Amino acid sequence: MKDQPLYTIKHTSYTKITVDRVKATNQNYYPVLFIGTGNGKIHKVLHNDGESFIISELSPFKTDAPVSAMTLDSSTGQLFVGTPLETVRLPLANCEPYGSTCRQCVAARDPYCGWHQFGKRCVPVAAAPNNTESEILQSIEQLNVSICDDDAGTMSFNKQPQVLTVHSPAYLYLPCPVESYHAIYTWSYNQKDQFPCTIKDDSCLLIFNRHHPVSSGEFRCIAREDRLEEVLAVYNVRFSGSGGAHQACMTVVIGLLAALSLV
Repeated sequence: MKDQPLYTIKHTSYTKITVDRVKATNQNYYPVLFIGTGNGKIHKVLHNDGESFIISELSPFKTDAPVSAMTLDSSTGQLFVGTPLETVRLPLANCEPYGSTCRQCVAARDPYCGWHQFGKRCVPVAAAPNNTESEILQSIEQLNVSICDDDAGTMSFNKQPQVLTVHSPAYLYLPCPVESYHAIYTWSYNQKDQFPCTIKDDSCLLIFNRHHPVSSGEFRCIAREDRLEEVLAVYNVRFSGSGGAHQACMTVVIGLLAALSLV
């Protein structure tokens, strides 16, 4: 219905909004919403055929504060955003964070960006000459990574493990970056047991506590979307002393960097 909101997320307050109309390689135009939140984030949202798709969440400010100003300049491809404390300028077509493969780029469903088949990178569509648009792959209306010819099946982009030495069993948080709000995130232990993760801000945490004690071994954070599978984080947890995972004394860990020694 026309009186329904275009886009909402529970427990999120919105303060500013601006809309761009973006021409994709299929020559269709798509509305893209830039929505400022009460804690200084910006949601980039594709609105198509009555449905909304979260392309990305941007966190450009050093300090959390409500977005109080937002101006879009389509002619220069820039978005100007301000809070009471800071002002930033952001490119509308920020394609590099989508990754270095065709499937990662296409899965973003960002009308500003596409995969250049010959350049082998995710590029801004508006910057491409008209005669090269046919060389750029996009899948805007529905996720379809099968248009990429790099692999017909599931892709897995593996990370090298970080070795974390824990001096005693602890309250521990393993972070995993949330790169897509449409992927399913899980943690695996030694590539067997599966654990859910808790999404907080832009990270999907695996939380250990007295009810779920730390175990030594390999923990992987895996995101799955369509036929795209990506290993986003790998941690190899080790105990430095002789104590086991069920040792009675537990150390409270304030943060990952402060609590762990990276080997």
